[in-house]
Amino acid sequence: MVEDPDILRLQPGDNPGISLVTTLFDGTNFLSWSRFVKLGLMAKMKLSFINGEYKKPEKNAREFEQWIRTDSMVTSWILNSMKRELADCFMYSNTSRELWKQLENRYGQSNGPMEYQIKKELGTTVQGTLPLSAYLAKLTKLWDELTCITPTPSCTCGNCTCGATAESAKIKENDQLIQFLMGLNEAYDSVESPNLGDGSKT
Repeated sequence: MVEDPDILRLQPGDNPGISLVTTLFDGTNFLSWSRFVKLGLMAKMKLSFINGEYKKPEKNAREFEQWIRTDSMVTSWILNSMKRELADCFMYSNTSRELWKQLENRYGQSNGPMEYQIKKELGTTVQGTLPLSAYLAKLTKLWDELTCITPTPSCTCGNCTCGATAESAKIKENDQLIQFLMGLNEAYDSVESPNLGDGSKT
């Protein structure tokens, strides 16, 4: 169990009406929403309440009452970060950990359909009327979301000099560069093709 007293401490500005995000959870944006919630809880040193590291103490433990108070606050923050009609469906969760597990089970574990949707959107994303910076930002957001649900496997050979991880990252970057160039407007047709490793350019 985590025993850092700062984890239980609430700041003067902490109150049950706080929302941890600027865009509320609406049932379709769990991936990005959950990331922002975790960042908010991490900043408040309360992430261990939802990830299971700080479990509920026994009733006779001296920190029991403070744990209940802090955990209730975390639960309120999460509920306030959701649209009201969704929050009403989860408001009877006993702990913030239980609430988070219910949300993950319902919205966060279907990575297959989510991966399909992201890749489908990537396949149809072009610059169109977007400024170049906005087009790149849109692609980057989709790439980051895809990475979150399909992380690159780490090297398991035990040899850190094998270069497999670096090579995998290089291939991924090259694929993203090609995707970016393919979606550019015709005005950028004169841009040179990326170096694909054979030294040739068009």
